[in-house]
Amino acid sequence: MIRKLLMSNKSRRSPLSSQLYGLLWEQHMPISYSQLLAGDDIALEMTDLKSILKFRHAHFNDLFAEEDSEKRFLVETFADAKIRYYDAMGDLFGITHQGGIIGMLVCTPVDWNSYYLRSYALKSEFQNRGIMRACLNSILGILKKHDLARVEVDVSPSNQKNIHLLNQLGFTLTGLNLSERWGANIRFTHFLSSNTEAIFLKQFCTSLRPKTKGGIYEKAICITKPVVATSP
Repeated sequence: MIRKLLMSNKSRRSPLSSQLYGLLWEQHMPISYSQLLAGDDIALEMTDLKSILKFRHAHFNDLFAEEDSEKRFLVETFADAKIRYYDAMGDLFGITHQGGIIGMLVCTPVDWNSYYLRSYALKSEFQNRGIMRACLNSILGILKKHDLARVEVDVSPSNQKNIHLLNQLGFTLTGLNLSERWGANIRFTHFLSSNTEAIFLKQFCTSLRPKTKGGIYEKAICITKPVVATSP
């Protein structure tokens, strides 16, 4: 049944981001990053769920550094409803090198002005070259042009490399999520609207406003304000 659904998705409906934001990703793609790898052809392109699943299955342990014995939380099968969900909601991107996929990004709208980075990964031999940072920076820039207010992502507290990347891109720590599916994750938010960012920082943080250098955030540290008890 899953194979039939993947085959039928060749002519998928307009994704939700198109309906909500008027955002046609294909008008912005492909984006070339040839300068990041000695002139080689690195690009961010639209792709489909079949290609994402094939890439993820082939490189799972390399991408996510997880062995079967380490799975402590709920393991879900890839149900038909999940395919229909990504068909209706998903923005699916492949990072390519000389025509082959070396990385992926899976994103979904949250509501009318919020966007979610659901999953992103890059093969280990292409890491530490600024490729994922460049791709995410492009996504953030396009979303900002379409007047979205925020982009959210959940990250494992042990994933220091990912947390460092999000700090470089100006994300702010905004919460903690606990679930039976993914365990404990830290919520990071990139505010695309200066007004929403200012309100959050005023209400919940004590820090200097992050400064950018060449479009990249030098610091993005948020220290939660202590809660002051008040008389009833």
